[in-house]
Amino acid sequence: MSIKRAFTLMEVVVALVVVLALAAVAVPSLAGFLEQQNVETAATQLARVRDAIYNTAAGNVAFWQRVTKGLSRLSQLSTVIVSGNAALGNSCKIAFVAGDVTRWNSFGPFVNFPITTTTGLVTPIGIAVDTITRVPFSATAGRVRINFLNSVELSNAVLLDGVVDASDGSAAGTVQWLAPVGGIVTMYYFVNVSSIC
Repeated sequence: MSIKRAFTLMEVVVALVVVLALAAVAVPSLAGFLEQQNVETAATQLARVRDAIYNTAAGNVAFWQRVTKGLSRLSQLSTVIVSGNAALGNSCKIAFVAGDVTRWNSFGPFVNFPITTTTGLVTPIGIAVDTITRVPFSATAGRVRINFLNSVELSNAVLLDGVVDASDGSAAGTVQWLAPVGGIVTMYYFVNVSSIC
């Protein structure tokens, strides 16, 4: 006759305490790692969008240089532009013409992921609306602003600022944001552009 050996209540409790202690240490580290990965993925995606909008590097394939006009919507990077409609026109709200559409068809699309008029640009940290803002709103060299309206957690904006701008703060650099409401911010991503509308 053999005697069956079982765990005592004390052994089970000690094992449970050890597992809970390890989980208490590991879960926050894993969450922080995943948040950083999301921010780095978003930074890469935004850099691709930036380079698709305007890029002076040799051999570039940017919208601004290939179509020879600015854009007013992010979806114009992935969807053929239309002529004759100022509301869907260039960055100065002037309608595209047939030659612009021909150039888009020759060189577009400018990104390899969808950006739609209804959902805008979906990133791991938030959603940018389709409409972009030219700053200043004139045919002068300046910037276009990608707008993440009330969709980014403050912690993600701060981390993205660290990745893109070496943590220069909420009011300077490429990544900027407004005061948070309930931990959520309106964030802006700026792209330098020429005077071409």
